[in-house]
Amino acid sequence: MIFPPYTLSESATVLPMYACPIYKEHTDFRLNTSEWDMIRKLPYRYEEKPALRAQISKDPFLFKKKGFKRIKKFMEERAKIYKDEVLELTTDIYLTQSWASRAPAGAAHFKHAHPNTLFSMVYYAQCEDKSATLQFSGPMNCMAQGFNFTYSVKRHNFFNSDAYTITVKTGTLIAFPGWLFHSANVQTEEKFIIGANFFIKGKLGAPDSVDYIEI
Repeated sequence: MIFPPYTLSESATVLPMYACPIYKEHTDFRLNTSEWDMIRKLPYRYEEKPALRAQISKDPFLFKKKGFKRIKKFMEERAKIYKDEVLELTTDIYLTQSWASRAPAGAAHFKHAHPNTLFSMVYYAQCEDKSATLQFSGPMNCMAQGFNFTYSVKRHNFFNSDAYTITVKTGTLIAFPGWLFHSANVQTEEKFIIGANFFIKGKLGAPDSVDYIEI
């Protein structure tokens, strides 16, 4: 479902404890002719049942290819913004996987998460379906985590909902924690997405503590 941000009077504040940081940006970045030629010629495999026809590139390390240098730079710049300005982490990160996804007309994308990932980024290289969405969902909303009751709500918001839906289009870029489940609705037109995963590296924790590790 899609709902507006939570708003109150100027004298009141709602603190979003346990908030899940989803970053969305409409960019003017577009693939050039040579990049599109590479994307369309990639070998793809079915990510779901053939009837649904959602596909993902067989190569999960596309950014190692010379022709993806410009796209890699664009996504790494946004990853730095997400890490530095949204998460506000001082820990270093590095690019792990990078892939392309193709969804012909009539295809959807099943609910899934990205294991072994700190956060993921997806860029919509082609998405002309005006009803296209990406839905995020967790196991329970924040109210149900403490008391798993069925609630009647006046209006759905970030605190009483189990899922949140984002509208997407060509040029949209989204970053989100890798553990967060997400899915895409059925498309009426062909869609191409470029994705990348990022992980932490370096020294974590205090040297004199039992949580200290080096990655």
